[in-house]
Amino acid sequence: MTERDKKVILTMRRNGVSFSAIARTFDLPVGTIKTVCSRGTKPNAEPERFCVNCGAPFQTSEHGREKRFCRRHCYNQWWHDTHDGRKAYHRTCPTCGKVFTVYGNKHQKYCSVACFQAARKAGGRSG
Repeated sequence: MTERDKKVILTMRRNGVSFSAIARTFDLPVGTIKTVCSRGTKPNAEPERFCVNCGAPFQTSEHGREKRFCRRHCYNQWWHDTHDGRKAYHRTCPTCGKVFTVYGNKHQKYCSVACFQAARKAGGRSG
């Protein structure tokens, strides 16, 4: 099978032609057509993802979760600009009295692990 045949198969599939109809057209098994279609959509093709922050196209990996940013710098910049869209809660730590901000977790009471542990040792929190 030539690269041209593979491109034609992928085009037919994108246009909604069934696997069996493509197999009849090329006189190939349906499994072969499915394999060509599944391999044709892997990341070795042109990048189809765009960075949420800067809009630059970037390559995705076939393993792991889908990336939303082209690099770590863009993620950090986006985070500082939007706070991930989560609600900010302003709290006062019952151990040290410090005022702190929590993003997304409305149940957090302590400003740090050290304050939580101090409260637990003092008997301020059971179990």
